Amino acid sequence: MQLKFRNSKVTDLRRSHLKNIALLIGISFLLSACTPFNLFGTGSEQYSTNDPNTDLNNPYIPYTDPIILPATIVLAPGFSANFSNGVALSFLAVRDSRCPSGASCIQAGEASVDLQLIYNNQAQVRTLNTSSQPNSFLFQGLNIQLHEIRPYPVLNRQTNQNDFRIIVHAVEQ
Repeated sequence: MQLKFRNSKVTDLRRSHLKNIALLIGISFLLSACTPFNLFGTGSEQYSTNDPNTDLNNPYIPYTDPIILPATIVLAPGFSANFSNGVALSFLAVRDSRCPSGASCIQAGEASVDLQLIYNNQAQVRTLNTSSQPNSFLFQGLNIQLHEIRPYPVLNRQTNQNDFRIIVHAVEQ
């Protein structure tokens, strides 16, 4: 049995609109999946998890090419990153007094990292902190901000200095 509508043009128009809407939704979904992930300029505090160095179970892979700014990078102690503006950033050491997970602490504690910056053979050492100031600084027009120190301490587990990773945002000012 076939149904007949009084005004088939209206029905065809509705189907056409629904197809167009479905097509637009599909295209916008595909385009959003292809859009580059913007780490800076939007106020976003996110970082790319595509960097294999965020996985603490894998060995650290050093950066070999100059890093184009803006960038979010992962560094291990003793390793460096060279930025496209000529600044080199090295991760020297970590001091971690954060309250370990599984513990009851009066204070949350804090972790700090020592970073060395080199530009035109001039070196400078700076310290960044997780909960107090400073957690960012400006060097040769480059704003460096500490985003995270990994791993977070765990009760009754000592973290070797070489197992730490820092996640740092770098953007030209």
